[in-house]
Amino acid sequence: DRFTPETLAVTYGGRHIGEVLRMSVDEGVEFFRAHSKIHHALELMQAVGL
Repeated sequence: DRFTPETLAVTYGGRHIGEVLRMSVDEGVEFFRAHSKIHHALELMQAVGL
């Protein structure tokens, strides 16, 4: 990963930033289901085939 160990030590939902950024849009839709703004943006991306 291109991130420092200190950055990678911070996690959300059991994932560090490098893992979140490597997610596909489909994975992100599921991962961020509880966060309506992020989830909605990802659903729009999913709808247009990204």
